[in-house]
Amino acid sequence: MAASGNDGVNTDQFPQYPAGYDLGNLISVAALNRKDELASFSNYGVARVHVAAPGANILSTWPGNEYEEHSGTSMATPMVSGVAALVLSRRPDLSVDELRSILFKSVDKIPHLNGKVSTGGRISAATAVGAE
Repeated sequence: MAASGNDGVNTDQFPQYPAGYDLGNLISVAALNRKDELASFSNYGVARVHVAAPGANILSTWPGNEYEEHSGTSMATPMVSGVAALVLSRRPDLSVDELRSILFKSVDKIPHLNGKVSTGGRISAATAVGAE
């Protein structure tokens, strides 16, 4: 998994790395706000960004036994990693290609993500874990 970046740019035109590498084992993640819209800061690109996940105002642990809200594609990426881990916990024999296929095919389609991320959707834990 790789965060797509927080410059609000089309990474098909302005690649950001490591998310911009064309690798079969990489999933690039965009961030959504609480309205399921692409966050204003999130990079996008139908060729280089694969899926979106919540990434704005995410409550997270912080040093010193604290909790803080943070925003960024780095907050969205662990959501996708967690879904991948859930899928693999049920089906540890999956290849990388099979896992990617399940994650990509199980997204919740969001119309305004068409042309922004290759799957056109938000990661869905319930659908991905239930996929056969």
